[in-house]
Amino acid sequence: MNVLLILIAVCAVINLVVFAMYGIDKYKAIHDQWRIPEATLLLAAVFGPIGALIGMRGFHHKTKKPKFYITVPLILIAEILAVFFASRAYLSQPKTYDSATFDIEEYVSSVTIS
Repeated sequence: MNVLLILIAVCAVINLVVFAMYGIDKYKAIHDQWRIPEATLLLAAVFGPIGALIGMRGFHHKTKKPKFYITVPLILIAEILAVFFASRAYLSQPKTYDSATFDIEEYVSSVTIS
């Protein structure tokens, strides 16, 4: 199975869990029950910022607290930028060739003459 596909699936599951956490906390707030601490919700947003943002908007939860309506989008933007720059750095590295899997045609097509 493709590693990228597995990574996307793991991120989706994490974001679903974070989304559920925001929904559970909203339910508990409405029913005057014990709540999930704000620090826990913010930490969860670090691991699943998309789920946190959708949970905030969808459940109308923590949308009036600057700690959340500023921090969660900033976390999402920071993670998008981190992935962008990490992928650029990874993709800009020159290819290395292993003698066991060396393909001369692929090597010749990747070499540029200046």
